[in-house]
Amino acid sequence: MSRGVRRWAVVPAAGRGERFGGAQPKQYVPLLGRPVLSWSLAALLGEPSICGIVVALAPGDRRFGRLPEARDRRVRSCPGGARRELSVANALAALEDEARDEDWVLVHDA
Repeated sequence: MSRGVRRWAVVPAAGRGERFGGAQPKQYVPLLGRPVLSWSLAALLGEPSICGIVVALAPGDRRFGRLPEARDRRVRSCPGGARRELSVANALAALEDEARDEDWVLVHDA
């Protein structure tokens, strides 16, 4: 990988967890005292080569802003889509002005 290549992360987190069957979307279900999404974002933020993270969220999501990781300057959100691939497409579009053709994008499902 050349020096000019940067790394970004896309985290689709707009699902409602219908198959999961919980009272809340599975990305917000607590795991060892923290929401699952918090664990995912903390791991990505712990990787110094990641320039930024775009999280695709469901319309009206009010939980994301409460996560400590959501306040990190490298994390931002965008509207998710009706299906996972549309959420990924929206997040990639949100990177359009920053990511270059030679950059790498990691997609990590929340």
